[in-house]
Amino acid sequence: MTTRTAIVFTMINGLIASCAVLRTADGDSNDGILRGKGLQILDDAGRVRASVQVLRADDGSDNGVLLRLIDTHGRPTVKVGAGERGAALSVCGPSDPGCAVLSAEDRAPQLRFIAQDGHEQVLAP
Repeated sequence: MTTRTAIVFTMINGLIASCAVLRTADGDSNDGILRGKGLQILDDAGRVRASVQVLRADDGSDNGVLLRLIDTHGRPTVKVGAGERGAALSVCGPSDPGCAVLSAEDRAPQLRFIAQDGHEQVLAP
């Protein structure tokens, strides 16, 4: 198991443990559900390493949700987003752009590979 994989699993386990331990903000409910508009998980140095947030449209309505897993340099290496238009997953390497993006938005699903030199290849049905 790589260090990156271990960190991702540790953050996910921390998120699950936090949900199990924390109570709701209003204090009136005893259902064990954590509620909020966003969540950030910090490392020992205080840097954000993971975040979950509800995205807002210009008119203030809910526009989707975004999960980010962030490396030690502050770069989001994994993003999972979902909204009214569909969903997407991006997995990026240690340098820009170097990533793979799976999306199913408005149009047919597609898988994009972007090499470090900027060369892009798209797979679509």
